[in-house]
Amino acid sequence: DFTIGYDTAVNTAMYAIDKIRDTADSHDRMFFVEVMGRDSGFIALDSGIATGAEAILIPETPTYIDELVNHIEQGWRRKKMCHIIIVVKLLSVLS
Repeated sequence: DFTIGYDTAVNTAMYAIDKIRDTADSHDRMFFVEVMGRDSGFIALDSGIATGAEAILIPETPTYIDELVNHIEQGWRRKKMCHIIIVVKLLSVLS
C-alpha cells in the first residue's frame, strides 16, 4: 500500500537521476541527489534501487561515513566506477 502520488514521486526521481547519471558519466563526477519523502526514505530507496545508485542514504538506517568513503575510494581505484550517484533522503530537523 502506498499513498497517493507515491508512484509519480518515484518515477519523477528516477527520471531526474537518469538525467544526472548521463552528466556524471560524461564528466566523471560524483553526484548526491536528495529526494523528497518527509520522514521516510521509501522514495529514495525505491528510486535508488531502480536506477542502480551506488549508495542510498535513508533515515531508517544508520549511515557510516567511513564505510561510504571506503566504498567510493575502492571503486575509483579499480576504475569500475567512473561516475557515482548517491541518493539521499536526509532527516528533517525542525528548530
